[in-house]
Amino acid sequence: MKNTIGKIILIVGILCLIPLPVNAKTIVEKRLEEVVKEYPDKSVMNNLVWVNGTEGGGCNALVMYTTLKVFHNAYVPGVNTFSQIGKTTSTRNVSDMKKLFKKAKIGDVIRWRNGYTDSHFAIYLSSNKSGVYLYECNFGKKNKVWYKHFWAWNNMKTWPSNGANKVNVYRSKNYN
Repeated sequence: MKNTIGKIILIVGILCLIPLPVNAKTIVEKRLEEVVKEYPDKSVMNNLVWVNGTEGGGCNALVMYTTLKVFHNAYVPGVNTFSQIGKTTSTRNVSDMKKLFKKAKIGDVIRWRNGYTDSHFAIYLSSNKSGVYLYECNFGKKNKVWYKHFWAWNNMKTWPSNGANKVNVYRSKNYN
């Protein structure tokens, strides 16, 4: 009997050391995939989004809708539910841009401005040595959705077409 219990304990102990396969997708990634099913690449988002009395259209509508679905907390400029990651960065400084986007996580909000005027909003997906991939709307064509839209670092000066001169990254306070 003692021998059998000892063997069982040994087997259970060994099994605890064997790594089990883990689903690599985070909740943020799964929820983002659901939004992309609703608004896939090359689709059109003509809806206005209303959150707490704030209206969003075009790129802002997609960002507000996506963050509401992913974090149950819509990104609205000036509302204290998202935190700025890093510092405001010039779109003319590629080195600083790379540093800023290195801190970004999937689902973060990218906000481009020209002075104090908003130029464009997008959802961060990933970045590499060549540039960044975004989920965005209303860039180039009226209300067209772009999924995994690539922006090369050397195109920063024209980013976005309105000639934004600075960029910020924001993360939902309930990201985790």
